[in-house]
Amino acid sequence: MAFLVCETLESEERWPPLCPDDGREPTLPALSPTRAARVLGFALLYPPSDAGRDNLTAEILGCNEDRELLAGLARLYAFGFIGFCTLLAAFCLSPC
Repeated sequence: MAFLVCETLESEERWPPLCPDDGREPTLPALSPTRAARVLGFALLYPPSDAGRDNLTAEILGCNEDRELLAGLARLYAFGFIGFCTLLAAFCLSPC
């Protein structure tokens, strides 16, 4: 089910417009729907563990197909987790 949510999100060309009067910070422009869906979809396909896949599945389904929540979740994974791991690997592999 979580992967189907990602496939549906991937097929969207643009994010729906946000209401400017709600006072929330917009997270949608950070990643396109296609990129957000692929971050989450590939994280489901290649998790570090089964428990990680289960947790991500619960997080995706917990968004109840809310596009802004899915965008925020993808941003968290792309820039928080994946970006941090990439930076850590670069630091560890760099010569002293």
